[in-house]
Amino acid sequence: MKTNLILTQVLKVEEKVLALQKQILVLQKQAILLKNKVISFFRKKNVSFVLKKRKNKGEDDEVLLLRKIFLFNEICNYDELVKIFGNEASEGIQLLSLDTENIITDINKLTKARSIYKADCIIKMNKNNCIYSASIKSKRCGYPAILNHTKRNAKVFMSSGILHCYLNSLDIILKEYIDKRYKKIFNEDVKITDLDCIKNLSIKSDFCNVLLYFLFNGTGKGYSNRSADSIIEYKKNEIKFIKCCSFTEKKEYINEIFDRIIISLRNKSMPKVINDTYKPWVFNENQIDGSIKYKGQLHIRVK
Repeated sequence: MKTNLILTQVLKVEEKVLALQKQILVLQKQAILLKNKVISFFRKKNVSFVLKKRKNKGEDDEVLLLRKIFLFNEICNYDELVKIFGNEASEGIQLLSLDTENIITDINKLTKARSIYKADCIIKMNKNNCIYSASIKSKRCGYPAILNHTKRNAKVFMSSGILHCYLNSLDIILKEYIDKRYKKIFNEDVKITDLDCIKNLSIKSDFCNVLLYFLFNGTGKGYSNRSADSIIEYKKNEIKFIKCCSFTEKKEYINEIFDRIIISLRNKSMPKVINDTYKPWVFNENQIDGSIKYKGQLHIRVK
């Protein structure tokens, strides 16, 4: 009896092994078919994933990410799209031109978005026709920027500017930053939460509104031609899509990243003459040779 029971169990195990082997063979065939499909696609389209190298590797990543998404869609690998965008992408997507909103059908037409756009791409879901204007944040080679080297007399901070009402709070933040840099309490990069003044709820609220504008709406020159209503975070093979369509969703995203915000004052593109409007944001860094490096361009990144 025991022998028969053991034999029965052995047979059941062998059946399961055979079933698994069959599944493996099916998956291997599917992998070969997918590989051949990809190779065929590249040959037909004459596609290269080798880009002309830029100083800013994050800009390269924007294009590489778009090509990756385009390829998933082209070979009908909707499972990968669903992993990124959710069930909305289960019937595929369309990438639209930022300039014309026409469907992009040539992978080689996917390029770095112009600076007049806050969004880096437009994605349309085939299933429900929803359209998202996404800002791409690459984390592959450093912390992605929210605000790139912007001076105090930028158009948005002037008396008639969009963000002028927040200038006083920014002045308080940067005064503490500069004072503590002179005292060698801070290095160049500082977490916003390390500043004492940010504990003031009014200052924190103003700073969050500044973040919201630069993340989704515009630059130091003014409103963008295409605002962003979503974020795509890209790191190695990890792609995360975050909807920020409503004001509430935007605020929630800022609250989520707030503790990881880093501010600094940089010397990139500093003017030769520093006027009184500029001075409250300028840190004078003494150099070994006795010269002074003037740092007055506000730079904000997320860790």
